[in-house]
Amino acid sequence: MAYKKRLAITLSGYIALMIAFAFYWGNYSLSFVHMKGDDFTYCVIFDIIISYAFLAVSHSTIRRMNFILIFFVPLFLMLLSLLVGFFVLMLFHLPGTPKQINIIYTITYLVLLLIAITIIWGVQKKLAIAK
Repeated sequence: MAYKKRLAITLSGYIALMIAFAFYWGNYSLSFVHMKGDDFTYCVIFDIIISYAFLAVSHSTIRRMNFILIFFVPLFLMLLSLLVGFFVLMLFHLPGTPKQINIIYTITYLVLLLIAITIIWGVQKKLAIAK
């Protein structure tokens, strides 16, 4: 039971960090970057590094996750978030300012990662029960 509490604390900290970063970076990224496009590059790098850290901590908490999945899920979700973010921009006719792009990408990445983690944990749990 202690691992569930530790996992819940880790997950809530990850969600809070990602949402805080999305809005902070969306509003203040242009103060830190000097080349066009670097704000989005730094946003993607931060999201992936934090995701790897979260997945490593969650893997050490519960040993049900496959290491290969931990490695490839953030990279796959990065590409999927780019596509979903593009469709969101087109669907709502948004001009695509750096603030909008960073916030939409980070929130989309967070939601897709949470969905992927839920699916992976469910599959891994079923496999563990079957053994």
